[in-house]
Amino acid sequence: MFADGSGNVVYCAEHDRTSTTGTITGSVMTDDTMRKILYYGYKGPAQWSGFGNSSYNGKYKVWGPNTNRTEIMGTVVTSQALSNRYNALGGRGTKTNPSGLSEFMAYVNSQPSAPASFTAYKAGSSGQDMVWFKNNPNGKFQVTKKAGLNEAWLKDFPNCYSLEGAEFTLYGSDGNAVATVKTDKDGVSVPASVPAGDYTVKETKLQRVLLSQKRLRQLLFHRERLHSSISQIYLRTIQ
Repeated sequence: MFADGSGNVVYCAEHDRTSTTGTITGSVMTDDTMRKILYYGYKGPAQWSGFGNSSYNGKYKVWGPNTNRTEIMGTVVTSQALSNRYNALGGRGTKTNPSGLSEFMAYVNSQPSAPASFTAYKAGSSGQDMVWFKNNPNGKFQVTKKAGLNEAWLKDFPNCYSLEGAEFTLYGSDGNAVATVKTDKDGVSVPASVPAGDYTVKETKLQRVLLSQKRLRQLLFHRERLHSSISQIYLRTIQ
């Protein structure tokens, strides 16, 4: 195991073969098991807790200045799990079964597939083939709408105005809509899961104000209390 120039973990996929040198070019790896080994393996986004279990890593000897058995076991087991699976897919590595590998693979096989935001790569070479990953976890898009300067009349006329029903749309850098959320009675939307990135938010639908004839007259009588944004609110008269 080593790291690339961006600090991403890179594993050798063919145990016991000659080390890779020079420039390599990667391609996306789609095998579900390889993706899961990287995702739940050492330094992966959802690293298996068993690497830190003394009943497993206590069997590993420390060497040199490295006394971190979690790191030693995690590196050995993850790299060998990758090599074994890669070998089953046509790789040229040596298949072995170090301590804790069976337990790790049992855990991996019991877990769901890595999310779409997780991308695994492989690169072939005359030496060992290499595998690595990049993780771009989703974020959450959530909106809270406030009455602002209209808070006073919102309190006075609770049956006339609501923060519920406003819609906000998130647009990507290409101008396409990515997600739309709608506010509840408190002005808070349910969060939407979106990939990390740069976005623009627009209010694409205003909530409606429902007024009876009597309430409409009351509201107009107190119009001096209204914020100028009232002109943007749709009014619908009901009997």
